[in-house]
Amino acid sequence: MKFLLSLVLIASCAHKVREDGGTAKFDGQVFATLSPAEIPAYAQTVVLREERDPDRVTLQEIKNTPEGQIKRAAILVFETEIQPSRSGLATDQNVYLSPRGKQILTEELLRFWEKELRRVSSKTTWIKRSELLKSKAYRSGGFTMEDLILRRGDQMSTADAFWKIRGQAIPETSLVVPRNYQDVSMVFVPATQLMNGPKPTQHQHHWVNDVCRELKLDAVLLVYAGAEWRQEQIDKKTNEKLAEELKVKINASLIYPFSSYHAVGAKKMENGLPKLNIPLATYTVKANRPIRITGVEQNFETAQTQVLTPYRQTIEALSTVVIERLATDLHQIPMLLGKE
Repeated sequence: MKFLLSLVLIASCAHKVREDGGTAKFDGQVFATLSPAEIPAYAQTVVLREERDPDRVTLQEIKNTPEGQIKRAAILVFETEIQPSRSGLATDQNVYLSPRGKQILTEELLRFWEKELRRVSSKTTWIKRSELLKSKAYRSGGFTMEDLILRRGDQMSTADAFWKIRGQAIPETSLVVPRNYQDVSMVFVPATQLMNGPKPTQHQHHWVNDVCRELKLDAVLLVYAGAEWRQEQIDKKTNEKLAEELKVKINASLIYPFSSYHAVGAKKMENGLPKLNIPLATYTVKANRPIRITGVEQNFETAQTQVLTPYRQTIEALSTVVIERLATDLHQIPMLLGKE
């Protein structure tokens, strides 16, 4: 009986996930008509934002203290899954990328995020990638991603985007991070899936805290970008024709190190708090876009125009709305100048 009562009490005290945004689907044609001043409002509707208070401390209490001020941050995890594939399981007539091609696209996207974050979140200093990569604490987790690009400024070539049919071997590499970044995923599970979300998580909590302490970071950003495309198919159950389309998704989470969480808890006389990463918020947006794969010439130029160009346009647009949504949250954190 006592055990059941304890479960009821725990359930009743659990913090619920609060959601806002995501009430409308992202529309690329609508986005293309927006002025820069209209994008933040659009981002509020198409980006799903989730948050949840940690144990015994609210997010608002954290934000209202010096420990909750996000003046200095870094993109700690940046992962992509572009046309996930496993060797020998290719379906008929589809475009696949080499690991090098995927890393080139990942690098392009990371540069876009770095540029846009510095442009729109003026209150926060985003440290340079070189500073992050030199950190001893940063190098202490996971393993260093191989440099597949080798030469600076390399562009995708015919060896990086190719057509394969059923049964042909295709590269197994699916999860990709930028060259020289630390990969802290577990086998084939993205680290962002293990660390993202409104619920606090223990995955890599010491690593996050150590990096923040060494580089004097107030928070870190985790980013996941996924994309896949399919050719025209027939549904085996309904016999309906499935349209050719590109599916794109972005997840991002801004998290405080557990040292900040504990410092705020100590001010409230809350001791014994768990060592957990504390998300300020998690942001998600998705989009589907029609493309054409069947009935076209199977060459690199077609792969560029029919798949890679639509991918770049869509992923940058989705990144823009997530960054704008995140920047709005950063601007809403009160600035406690000179307060302790």
